[in-house]
Amino acid sequence: MVKRRRGFSLVEVMFVVSLIGMIGSIFVVELKRYRRAVKQNAIMANLRVVEDAKAMCVAEKGVKTGDTTLCSNSVLTAEYLKGAWPAYVDRHGGPVGSISTDNKLEANAVGTAPTYRGYPYEWWADSANMDWILQ
Repeated sequence: MVKRRRGFSLVEVMFVVSLIGMIGSIFVVELKRYRRAVKQNAIMANLRVVEDAKAMCVAEKGVKTGDTTLCSNSVLTAEYLKGAWPAYVDRHGGPVGSISTDNKLEANAVGTAPTYRGYPYEWWADSANMDWILQ
């Protein structure tokens, strides 16, 4: 009579667990890279939205370069952004509120680019800058 083996050997279980661990580590690294890219794209999109709103304000009001009052954050919010700045999320993915209330996104003077955390669109487009600023 032949004895039938039941279950898995320790080596088989250890192999499966290590395989799952390797796949999981690859997934975590890719997820982190994906979240960073999404955040970077959201910041750049928000900067473009504010730049477009500022351009409409300048065109309609005939504002001169250097003016900071006629196309300020509050004017852009009320008249060109339908009452709300673009929203952003914190580093854990949860909504924090509007960017202007936290003084992160600024329209700046006419003739200059809007900034997020003090940096313009071109700076955010360089992904090397994202490593330390979004931590």
